[in-house]
Amino acid sequence: MANQGIQIKLDNECPLQSDYQDLLASILEEDHDANVLQYETFCQSFHIIAAYDQGKLVGLGRAVEQMDGSKSGSSACELTVLQQYRNREVDSYMRKLLSVR
Repeated sequence: MANQGIQIKLDNECPLQSDYQDLLASILEEDHDANVLQYETFCQSFHIIAAYDQGKLVGLGRAVEQMDGSKSGSSACELTVLQQYRNREVDSYMRKLLSVR
């Protein structure tokens, strides 16, 4: 399996703030202009997903309800994944898990 060793958790709990800060620092190192949500924003979300590689947080996402005029809103995903994990389809798996919640 291509993602052996990577765990993706859809447990609706925020990761530790220290893990989030490490992820944020790595993302901003890759792209100084990255648009990253604040930790508190993730923690207030109902559906949270996190990806870990050997205990290190490498991706974080949430489902966001969007009102589209119908009785029930549609949902979109907001994901933040380290660049070196995108070619391993971590973001794709995270998006799929959030969409079937």
